[in-house]
Amino acid sequence: MSVNRIIVLLAGSALVVTAFIPPAPQTIGAGEIIYAMLIAVMLLVFVMKLMVGPCNLQKTYLYVPLGAFAFLVILSIWPSFIINNVSPYLWLRGITPFLIYTVIPPLVYATRTPMDLRILISSLLLSAFVIALNSIRSITGAEGYWRALLPVHAFQPHPIAAFAFLMGYATEVKGLRKIGVWIAAFFLLVVIMVTESRSFIILAVVAAIFGTLRGGPVLAKLVRLGMVAIAIALLIALLQRGEENIDVFRRFAKGIIDPTRVEETKAVLIEFAKSPIFGNGFGYQYTYERTSIHLVWEGQYTHNLVTYILLTTGLVGITVLLLAGVALGREVLLSLKIIHHSVSQEAKALFWGSLYALTATLGYALFQSVFRSLGFPLIVSFCIVAVLKVRVHDMWQTCRRRCRS
Repeated sequence: MSVNRIIVLLAGSALVVTAFIPPAPQTIGAGEIIYAMLIAVMLLVFVMKLMVGPCNLQKTYLYVPLGAFAFLVILSIWPSFIINNVSPYLWLRGITPFLIYTVIPPLVYATRTPMDLRILISSLLLSAFVIALNSIRSITGAEGYWRALLPVHAFQPHPIAAFAFLMGYATEVKGLRKIGVWIAAFFLLVVIMVTESRSFIILAVVAAIFGTLRGGPVLAKLVRLGMVAIAIALLIALLQRGEENIDVFRRFAKGIIDPTRVEETKAVLIEFAKSPIFGNGFGYQYTYERTSIHLVWEGQYTHNLVTYILLTTGLVGITVLLLAGVALGREVLLSLKIIHHSVSQEAKALFWGSLYALTATLGYALFQSVFRSLGFPLIVSFCIVAVLKVRVHDMWQTCRRRCRS
């Protein structure tokens, strides 16, 4: 087995492990140790590979914002420790999820074949199905309001990322493979609907609409869209088992915007004004009152990636985040331009699936604090690597020659 394949397998295994450990661990157990060891060994193998030979990384605009954010992590020591007296433990918990993005350069280097991409994507699908099955097991035979019985992993980005990937992947495959992909997507959709999370459902519906309306004649698009609408309607009807369950329609009727999120944003802006340039540092704690439940809440995170960056790293961090968004957009457009002329169906399917998954995952980070979980940066990194690698012409040419022989 090559060193490159070992790096890919270690990264994929780390994502699968996140389906079994708390998303944001409060303590360090066996699962957390295994996760940390997999990431550490992967980075160590990559460093050792660099020491014994030249490293030719695929060019990408993303290296600049990655380096800039690494500098921000170091810079946050000043506002965290010197100004706000944040404990080292809270600071470490704050920066850990962002340190995981260091897997991007090793994966860009190690992902050389379509099989490497399949391993990364398979780890996403496997972790999502583990979470889905665990959710179904938790509510099987449940009486009353089942949402309270769902495991915390049910609200992690794995299910929505995997569902979006399958919807994008299905736009390019045909025959029995397309049917299999649709069945798998429907199963994940059931779990997403069971959560009754408005952000989850909105993202899933958007992914389904874009997936069904992309490619093919107008009549085929309308038929696919009708099938998705019927499936969602049936799921909603089945989920309304009694008055004790919250009605999905009633939840949406209350409004998409949660009042507590508005209060949180106002509190963050007040804290931001205290240190607008460099922010308050990772691990900084603030308080605000949730008037709807009469609770004074204290924490060191927000439920929106943008406001979290604003709180912790200020305008400098927002600038880096904007730079990362522009760089990512340029990479997507470059890959889209190249993949449009590709003759490889698999390359196209992986591109659209990864793009859908990446968009849904980042979109979810605007509604929940999943960007602080251990699985989120791995999912984002895997999707970015896939978007970059599908445009490597030699990879798919080599694959075609091997398949013919």
